[in-house]
Amino acid sequence: MKVHGKLALVFLLCFAWGIEAQETKKTMKFVGRVTAVEKDSLTVSRDTSLTFVVDESTKVVGEGVGTKTKAMKADGQSPTIADLVHEKDSVVVKYKDMSDGKLRAEEVRISMKFTKKQ
Repeated sequence: MKVHGKLALVFLLCFAWGIEAQETKKTMKFVGRVTAVEKDSLTVSRDTSLTFVVDESTKVVGEGVGTKTKAMKADGQSPTIADLVHEKDSVVVKYKDMSDGKLRAEEVRISMKFTKKQ
């Protein structure tokens, strides 16, 4: 009986350590210019290109984002990353490197919107 108790304790400790390791993944930042936007991903380039996975929990911050989001919701639509971020925008992406090798964007901050010269 004591062996089962010790095994259970070892299992719980290993399980708790695994959860803690997952929850403490370091948030990193990448600064660059958007080169591609899809409904579930964002590619940003500087010296290198990184592609980030985005989902409904990815926060987008920037001038006009709240206004556009409110307008779309008033029309019964949910904005996607492609509605808010565009190619050539300068952004700061806060992300985590997930255990599956994908980079998950937690926040995309638009630091400068690209505007076409007329």
